[in-house]
Amino acid sequence: MVDAAEVQALEALVGKLKEDPSLIYDPKLAFFKEFVLSWGAKVPEAKPKTPRKEEPKAPEPAAPDEDEEEEEPEEPDDPDPERLDEDPEPYPTQGPSDDVELSEAQLDKQGELKQAAAEAIEDGNLPKALEKLTEAAAGCARNYDGGSHMVSKQQLEEALARFNEVGATSVQSLPLGCEAWKQSFSIAAALLRGVHQHVPRVVRSVEFAEGEDCKPHYSKLSSGGRGVVATVCVKLSQKEVYGEIATRSRIGAYVRLGSEVIFAHHEPPADLSTKPLLLEVYGFDFPVLPETIKLRRHLKQVLGQEYSRKSAAAWYEKHKDEFCPLKDSKLRRILASVFEVHSLMFLPEWAVSRALWGMLNICTLSYVGFEFWDEGKNGIRVTVQSSPPADPDDVECLQNARDLFQLQASAPGDRQVGERLFKSGYSVGSMNFGRALGHPGAKPDVIAKLFSAANLWGPAKSGWQSFDDTWLCTDRRDHLGQVAEEQGRIIWITPGAGRIPTTPEQREGEVLAHEADCACVSYEADTATPKTWLRPTLILLAVTCLLLTFLRALSSVLQAYGRH
Repeated sequence: MVDAAEVQALEALVGKLKEDPSLIYDPKLAFFKEFVLSWGAKVPEAKPKTPRKEEPKAPEPAAPDEDEEEEEPEEPDDPDPERLDEDPEPYPTQGPSDDVELSEAQLDKQGELKQAAAEAIEDGNLPKALEKLTEAAAGCARNYDGGSHMVSKQQLEEALARFNEVGATSVQSLPLGCEAWKQSFSIAAALLRGVHQHVPRVVRSVEFAEGEDCKPHYSKLSSGGRGVVATVCVKLSQKEVYGEIATRSRIGAYVRLGSEVIFAHHEPPADLSTKPLLLEVYGFDFPVLPETIKLRRHLKQVLGQEYSRKSAAAWYEKHKDEFCPLKDSKLRRILASVFEVHSLMFLPEWAVSRALWGMLNICTLSYVGFEFWDEGKNGIRVTVQSSPPADPDDVECLQNARDLFQLQASAPGDRQVGERLFKSGYSVGSMNFGRALGHPGAKPDVIAKLFSAANLWGPAKSGWQSFDDTWLCTDRRDHLGQVAEEQGRIIWITPGAGRIPTTPEQREGEVLAHEADCACVSYEADTATPKTWLRPTLILLAVTCLLLTFLRALSSVLQAYGRH
């Protein structure tokens, strides 16, 4: 029998199935669906259920709180009578966001602007004061690439032309005065034109002054301005700008210009043989290579009391690859350009030791004046005035360099070796010590060429010379080995770059790398040509001349024999 409760449960299930036939597909009712199908009944197809949308309930209104008072709107604050009105746009230019170290020229300009602002405030002209203070904060902190404030080549040449004109006029009545001034001007022009040629954006202003107008520069000149006729002053945007000297000039130093460079022409003397024509200079010095200082200190430490010219040379020869690798060491490449090339590898040991000793004893010198003398048959020669070094180590090096120059210059054969293999370096020695030690001063044209900007440089194609970006910086020679075109020896370093560009094209950024390589290769071929075929050609010509002489003599003998 069927229980009544079971019947009610079945009725309830059937009622739900009628209401929603899709419930038959519920897994829990799988047994019931199979039972119905076994009796031949049909089950309706399953249809997706459409969810019923529930109508959102209306929010119940919140019962008002009888104890809460109704808020009153806030009244606006009374305007502050001392508060300034908001500045309208455009707003003033902001200063630099990071710390910027200003050059001396920028500090001077900033001081002038602040003074102008203070005067404007006293006059009650607040807009002008704001303008000057804004310029002092933002305008004086521009970086190297300042754009429109750089000096054009024409402006520089105009200032140099006026400086040259005044100088040439002042020496017209002096014997050899015109030649002396020509050489004097060439050195000043070489330096100023060179830095403008390579890094023009660093030159911020150029100023020519004459007579009383030179007074603003007196405080910076070692003479205090006594006897100054004219000045040319160039201000740079950087605290200092460096120039690298080409390796084959064989000078272990840089050239450095300060933020302000002044050349001052002095009144000419009555006789250049007893008193020189003076070209005073400010902001120009010769800093030694940092690695030279490092090597010198190391040698003194390891050699101790045995530190000398010979012991230093012996240690260097043994440890040069370790301490001064060719790839990284400018000092090593300078020495290698003499003693590690095939044609000069068998020079005597004393030449090697003297060359190294000379490099080790280079010290930083700050030049304050160039002196141009009439040295009779030697013509116009130049010597230099420099500030005495303060560092005891530099004092010792200067004395060692002086003694070495005296040793080299006293023997004619040694002097010829120095003049031939170290022409630029020997000239700098002559400029520093020559006249004081009873020897001629330096040739001014050699010094001017040394200080001039190079037009072409770059590494060699192979060998250790490929590590040296200045290796191709030499005079261009023709097929007979004669100088066809001279060029300067200084490559000025773009501020912030840390080193010279590998080639001139790299600085300009206009020539592709493979085109720059082609330019270097062609120049290297020009300079190498005389060394590869000139000597065999001369030998062939000599042999030909000997054969012709022999044939001529033989012909004479045969003719004489025929007469008999």
